[in-house]
Amino acid sequence: MGFRRFLALLALASLACEPGEDAAAQSGPTGIFEVAGRGVSIQCWPGKGPTVLIDAGLGESSVGWTGVAEGFGGEVAVCAFDRPGYGGSDPGPFPRTPDANAASLKGLIASAGLEGPFVLVGHSLGGLNALAFWEEDQDEVAGLILLDPPPRAWLERERFDGLWGMAMAAGEQLQTAADQARDEASSEADQLETMASEHVGMLETGSSVAQVDSFGDLPLLVIAAERANPAFGDSAAAYQRFWVAESRKLAGRSSRGRVEVLESVGHNMNHEVPDLLVSLIREFLAGLYPQPRGPHEMVARARWSAASLQLLASTHLGRRPSRGSL
Repeated sequence: MGFRRFLALLALASLACEPGEDAAAQSGPTGIFEVAGRGVSIQCWPGKGPTVLIDAGLGESSVGWTGVAEGFGGEVAVCAFDRPGYGGSDPGPFPRTPDANAASLKGLIASAGLEGPFVLVGHSLGGLNALAFWEEDQDEVAGLILLDPPPRAWLERERFDGLWGMAMAAGEQLQTAADQARDEASSEADQLETMASEHVGMLETGSSVAQVDSFGDLPLLVIAAERANPAFGDSAAAYQRFWVAESRKLAGRSSRGRVEVLESVGHNMNHEVPDLLVSLIREFLAGLYPQPRGPHEMVARARWSAASLQLLASTHLGRRPSRGSL
């Protein structure tokens, strides 16, 4: 079976279905860096303020986020990386769970010499990876932007259990396709195996990552898609309403959390409305004034202040794209 056919199956059942007080520009690394004996690829665009790290959804490399990263035009420091098994990154080690992906990101940050704290942008599965990273290293996270993260109650199998079963079956089918591709010496084998492992890892361990009861005062933005995915069949509309409600609950676990519901936009929002995402991220950064908890954060706060004011001004110079806000 071809790669495109299994991407269609995945869409049916998965949730992926990326110095100084004057806030001088940061140049950021670009290339392949060694992490636990494997090469991991990252591309950075220079800019000001805290570095935005983008983690794509399941089945997608960082290339899918180029439009968003370039949309800042040098205004914001942005890096998009390929998780192991995607794009320019070597595969493994397996299994690929959210915790394993967070560990890979931590290793990449050290190997590439990136300086935090960071604003993590995670799409779909990437949102779970961002949560796992925050849980392990909260001091390195200045803010979280989660785009259509998997619903907690769904991962816990409290609601729409039939769709959970479909998703697990799709993961198993992806592994079968990976095995076949490996037998045929196909170049698709590594990514298929990665997708299968991430898919099953999300379903089997994602609920433990999503069980965050409080983010305290962490700046948190949850961006939810309003348009239902017809691949979910008769449950599509109800599931989408449930998904948005779960996003609202997630944002409510931070005193500085909020939800943006994108009207008439689907799950793959980075392809549909990249300019809108740029606007929302810029606005989030403009309001990012972390409370200092130590000398390192006091320096970071001073460094970000000028950039935040510039971002705030530029955000409101033009018309804001249409969206719903909850």
